[in-house]
Amino acid sequence: MVFTGLRQVVRTKTTMSNQLEDAVRIPFAYIGSILPGNKKTVSEMRLENDALRAELERLSSKSEVVEGTTSNVRAKIFSSYPFNNQSLVIINAGKNKNLTTQLPVTVGGSLLFGQIIDVADARSIVRTLFDTEWELPVVIGEKKVNALLKGGRIPTLTLIVKEEGVKNGEKVYSAGQSVPYGLTIGTVVNIKEGEENAFVQAEVEVPFSWNEINEVVIVKKNEF
Repeated sequence: MVFTGLRQVVRTKTTMSNQLEDAVRIPFAYIGSILPGNKKTVSEMRLENDALRAELERLSSKSEVVEGTTSNVRAKIFSSYPFNNQSLVIINAGKNKNLTTQLPVTVGGSLLFGQIIDVADARSIVRTLFDTEWELPVVIGEKKVNALLKGGRIPTLTLIVKEEGVKNGEKVYSAGQSVPYGLTIGTVVNIKEGEENAFVQAEVEVPFSWNEINEVVIVKKNEF
């Protein structure tokens, strides 16, 4: 009985010791996890969250999803500081990664950022959403209202049929043949009268800030 009692005391103390160890270890582990060197920046986390949300929206969409084998290539954007040209950027991947012109360039694989227009051995030039020469057919919201996206410092939507009743806050998705269907582009804001009475136009609020982007994902498909 004495030995049984001693064993019980030892087990109790061991359990308490483990609990105390966890009580001390876990907070410090948490503190370690939030130190600058061990955690992604808030901007990076927000971008990943936006990209994941966009991918879930695309997969759950009732629209037809384009079939085909998909492979992604990650690439870094070369800095253009202090000029900060937002229309065209150069990435550190090219023929060495089997890239070709017209491939879509995204943030996180689901947020449309631009399109490759020229490819060299280890570099490519990307035309972004902020290039005034870029146009792309798009659809808006759950009703898939057709519109034409025009690039620029603030991308805009034109040729929106007024009777469709598009509202601020609706999502904008890619619908052109040159990129995968259903990539998220942004959100409708600032709707106003178009040049013709039958149409309205709007601005697009993209889900990322230019200064946050230093890496992109090129989406490669056998066919779109």
